[in-house]
Amino acid sequence: MHFGTAAAALLLSGTAIGGLWLAWRGRLWLLPGLAAAAAALLLWGRLAGVEFGTVYALGAGTLGAWALIGLTATQTGGRVASDRPLHTAVPSATALLRGLGAALLTGPLTLLAVVVACLHLVYWLPAPPATRWVTAAFALPLLWAVLTTLLLCTDRRGRAALLLGVLTGLGALVLPSGSLP
Repeated sequence: MHFGTAAAALLLSGTAIGGLWLAWRGRLWLLPGLAAAAAALLLWGRLAGVEFGTVYALGAGTLGAWALIGLTATQTGGRVASDRPLHTAVPSATALLRGLGAALLTGPLTLLAVVVACLHLVYWLPAPPATRWVTAAFALPLLWAVLTTLLLCTDRRGRAALLLGVLTGLGALVLPSGSLP
């Protein structure tokens, strides 16, 4: 039973990453990819419990995404970098500000959003306090990596920053007051 559930969860995680990758490439695979991710999350939760199942689902998804990124990068064979002309001009102020904005969005702002999400894990997961803290500690770098990757893939980073700020603010407002468990 456990081997079959684990195999199905891995298959669904791989299907989710493949579907999301195809959606990113411009094909209509977003809904099947998200459905496969939700089904994989349910199976991982059934296999290892809600706390560790979430970490396993995020971890399998992250490893699958890294594998696809590596596969895509090796298929170019280094031709892309060698075919580009060298940029010898000094970058404009607009380009520098755009790069600084992207660095702030994917660095400290995304980290703040992930910390708020992980604090919600600590408060709301149904497990002993030690288990909740360990789950949040494992989820933090995985969520940060996934969210950073998604934000770097978007063309409208201003809207993404606004949405991330609103969601982080709302998440911080609904955190329970008092001491942490």
